[in-house]
Amino acid sequence: MGVPYTQKPTSVVLLYKSNIMSGDTGVIFIQLSHWNGSAQVVDAQGIFQPSGAPVTSWTPLNIPINYFTSDTPDTMILGASSSAELLFGTPVSIVGSELYIDDVVINITGGTLSASAISTDAKCNG
Repeated sequence: MGVPYTQKPTSVVLLYKSNIMSGDTGVIFIQLSHWNGSAQVVDAQGIFQPSGAPVTSWTPLNIPINYFTSDTPDTMILGASSSAELLFGTPVSIVGSELYIDDVVINITGGTLSASAISTDAKCNG
């Protein structure tokens, strides 16, 4: 799963709004990995987990990407969910949680890659 990608970005910048229900946790993440011949190896990731008070206006967010290897990735996954249960198994999803993202930019050394040409206005409902 993911898309072919071989650069090493430093961060993801986006706008978000959320209304995560009490007891739930949302997630916005980027993961870079490569195939080593026998398994997929995670090279880097960045993660933000919104929860608590609603964020009702578009709010800037910078998600730094932390590298675990010096290898070159071959795959990128960028995802968002109003409930982290989808990825982590806990906490249990709460109906009514909402997460909106827009204006996604992937920062790379010497430039940026905007995802707005690919898709905009993602809405995740729990």
